[in-house]
Amino acid sequence: MKGKDCHFRAIIVGMALLVCVGPVDATESFESISYRLSQNDDYLVDERLQELAKRGDSAAAKLLADRWSASSDYGLLKSAIDLYITGFDRGRGDPSALSGLARLGSGTPYLQQNVRERLTELLRYLRVDATNENTRVALDVYVEYPDLATEQEFERALALYQRSCEPPCHTDTYIAKRAEYHGNESEALLLYQVAMKTDAKAVTEYLELVGEDGRKELTVFAADNKTGINDFCAECIDMIAQEIGRGDGESDSTVMYWLDQSISSGAVASMVVKAEYMMDRPVTYNYEPVLSLIDEVRAISPDDAVYLESQALLVYQWLILNPPKSEQLITQLEFSRPVQAKFARAQLYVMGGLDEPDPQKAISVYEDLIAEKKINAIYRIGALYDGAAGVPKDLVKAYAYAAVASDLGNRQARYMVARLTPELSVEQQAEALQFRQEIMTELERSL
Repeated sequence: MKGKDCHFRAIIVGMALLVCVGPVDATESFESISYRLSQNDDYLVDERLQELAKRGDSAAAKLLADRWSASSDYGLLKSAIDLYITGFDRGRGDPSALSGLARLGSGTPYLQQNVRERLTELLRYLRVDATNENTRVALDVYVEYPDLATEQEFERALALYQRSCEPPCHTDTYIAKRAEYHGNESEALLLYQVAMKTDAKAVTEYLELVGEDGRKELTVFAADNKTGINDFCAECIDMIAQEIGRGDGESDSTVMYWLDQSISSGAVASMVVKAEYMMDRPVTYNYEPVLSLIDEVRAISPDDAVYLESQALLVYQWLILNPPKSEQLITQLEFSRPVQAKFARAQLYVMGGLDEPDPQKAISVYEDLIAEKKINAIYRIGALYDGAAGVPKDLVKAYAYAAVASDLGNRQARYMVARLTPELSVEQQAEALQFRQEIMTELERSL
């Protein structure tokens, strides 16, 4: 009953952190909200931040944009654009809002041109050489949108930044991104490997450049750097550990070593990934250490523990197998994390936890999630049409859904599009592109 779907489970855990439930004190200040977030990042303050942003509070707008740009909800991603613009406030607010806006646009192909037009206008208000922060922001924009800066402008900003920045400056990441833009991929890969010690964003850039084999190559890199792990920043360790933990696990000792190092610094996400990793290898790992790890998670994040326990009870090789109890836990999760619960229920239908596998029920759940703008549901329904048991294979639908998810920034969907493209006939490609447009049009209409 338990299938390999690390990527799916990690996604829905991350998505749940951004679900708004319940009002926040209407008198709560931005400073109070910031303090609460520094103590507990799961504190759900979006409603209050929205109120402050509507009043023109640039700091609140920037913070909310950062939260929403990390979401896999298309509606929130699109709204983050205007929030970043409010946060920048024509140069009177937080200049780093332009950094977030540039990253959002470059990571979401469907929004890329829209963001380019906004950045072109907003860069007029950024005095690049006024402060070191402004120079760094300019570099952030230049590497995400290389066409917005000449080579001379990039080199000048880089030289200014290098003269006054305080380590770690992350200049290797900037140089690597520019090398990638000029087609020097081998140079960029080497620079990203150096940068991954101090800049967690370099890990993502490395994976994007390598492509579908990225996690496999990152695992090799992690194995080569086990003895030097103390040279990596805590955030970098977390990022590497979680990425290789969602891979194929070809080097079990390396994956577990990096996850344990990350967990030792208190990373809850790495605890979740480790539990999922062990569940996917029920012959190698028994249920006792997983349940023990779930208890540790419960003390920090009860909802994550409920989700993990619901999944552990579906591992058919373990004596604790109990699908009805798993469903009860998923139902319990609906009150605090309704989106995560829906994804878990869809997966339960695909696996046949309660009866025979019923992928049509799963498709129905995913369609409901698509109506809620959940990008990962778009990818998951495409994956079902790509050949899941009990679903008639439909390359046109598989490609169309994957293409939409890819346009909205889903990395796995991008790999799926590349794989499916050669399999489609000319007629099927035309049909798929038409269906793709219909899906996107419906998303836009419902905003």
